[in-house]
Amino acid sequence: MNRAPAAATRAFARLMGWATVDSATRSPRAVLTDGDLAVVHGLTRLTARPVGEPEPLTLWFRSTYALRRVDDAWRIVHQHQSVPFHMDGSFRAAIELGPG
Repeated sequence: MNRAPAAATRAFARLMGWATVDSATRSPRAVLTDGDLAVVHGLTRLTARPVGEPEPLTLWFRSTYALRRVDDAWRIVHQHQSVPFHMDGSFRAAIELGPG
């Protein structure tokens, strides 16, 4: 794969108002392929510092990438990230959750 996931994570962090992204680690759970198409899904661990906060925070979220093989190289053609949410009626992002 190319560097697009890291660039996408940095762009997502800026969009969310985070001042710095200290690290982003991906843990693929499954890779499915069929000819020139592939889907990878798993978990991403992101450590970043929100604007105005002195300390970074760490959160886990789900990541899915669709890839297509073009000229013998895999290219990301679609990506999706989602954060689980509390189902207690508040629908708050459950950023304190981790794998397990």
